[in-house]
Amino acid sequence: MKYIPKKDKFYHSLCYYYKALVYRNLEKYVESNKQLDKAFKLNQNADFLQEKGQNYIYLAKYDMAKKMFNAANEIEQTSGNYIGLAVTYINLGQYDEAIEAAQQAISYEDSGLPWALAQLARAYLEKGDIESAIEPAIDSYMLDQIDWVEDMFDVFKEAAPELFVARLKIALVEYPNKEDVIKDFLMRVYYWNLDDYQLRPLKIIGYIDGILNKARLSGIGTFQFNNLAPGPYYLKKMSDFM
Repeated sequence: MKYIPKKDKFYHSLCYYYKALVYRNLEKYVESNKQLDKAFKLNQNADFLQEKGQNYIYLAKYDMAKKMFNAANEIEQTSGNYIGLAVTYINLGQYDEAIEAAQQAISYEDSGLPWALAQLARAYLEKGDIESAIEPAIDSYMLDQIDWVEDMFDVFKEAAPELFVARLKIALVEYPNKEDVIKDFLMRVYYWNLDDYQLRPLKIIGYIDGILNKARLSGIGTFQFNNLAPGPYYLKKMSDFM
């Protein structure tokens, strides 16, 4: 192999790295790792090993993924490596190790924080500790609205609605800029059964079936609500929420 100056090695390694990302987007994970091997040979960057670990997760080769993330940490410890380890341990069913790895990732308090919190919540949930999963899941979603974290909320509202609501109320104070998002989730938890109807708080434009807020509606009577989600309240058929 002909000699490549150090500066050129860096740029050559980036070329292989970007090729690896293209192969990953094409779901050609083995070929992606081949490109990362070439990149690492020129430039011993921990990111290349971390990316290999991600590819091994996609390939469901979790022992190899763990090996890559640990090797990357030997070069440079990063939140990304620990997040990768958390995902790997969850898939291996080693939930205590996943929790520890996620907590390590959280300690960096960098751009990976939402994902670290999400994996911590996931690890607790997989372990069966719903109570411990609620706080990191909500914090994660407030920082970055990750789709699959929202799926956890459906579990929380069914399995531990009181704890879920209590933590959402705390989030209203901690994340004032996310008030509408939080109240949307509270709406999904709070309702009152009324024959074939569910009464739910909902922020709407206009009025449906009348306003219920310490007011009389069609002879039903006066309903007393807390001020959790100020604004209009309305009746809607239960089937419309299914």
